[in-house]
Amino acid sequence: HSRARPRFLLSGKFDGRLIDLTDSAQFSSSDEAVFTINHVNEIVPVGDGSAELVATIGSHSMKMPVVVKS
Repeated sequence: HSRARPRFLLSGKFDGRLIDLTDSAQFSSSDEAVFTINHVNEIVPVGDGSAELVATIGSHSMKMPVVVKS
């Protein structure tokens, strides 16, 4: 049985305009025993727990908490 995987969008404001930064960012998991990120930017659950989704563009990064429960 296949379940939908969460996808995400990264946006930012520049000169008052909201722009999509998803394709410019590198995404990673702070703990790949909890989840990984696949080639189409979907969160792939691996095991129960908490970790952070890390988005990086150049020298800037943002972290968002992710909780996986089976």
